[in-house]
Amino acid sequence: MDTPTPPREPTILQAALGGRCPRCGDRAIFKGVITVNFRCRTCGLDLTGSDFGDGPAMVVVAILTLLLSGAAIWTELVYEPDYWLHVLLWPGLLIGLSIAIIRPLKAAIIAIGYGYHSGKIKL
Repeated sequence: MDTPTPPREPTILQAALGGRCPRCGDRAIFKGVITVNFRCRTCGLDLTGSDFGDGPAMVVVAILTLLLSGAAIWTELVYEPDYWLHVLLWPGLLIGLSIAIIRPLKAAIIAIGYGYHSGKIKL
């Protein structure tokens, strides 16, 4: 009988971009858009220590707010669009980009923490 080979652990970049478990590589660490599971559904890796609250969200929103505020000011000075266009464009971009960036950031932090605690990453 052949014993199954263990799954290959993803790199931090693969785990971040794919929302993958840092141990087995399965896409099982999120139960919603940005909510982290308590355990990986495939390998059972305990993810309860990966609850870092709203820290990544606050960092992402703060950086995007600064960047998009600058872009809104530049757009107003250069193109002078109607105000309704600003109202439609910038909040939608802030929310969409925040969600798009927070999920990979959370997955990367989980992968880095797993690598550090398993001894594969030394700081």
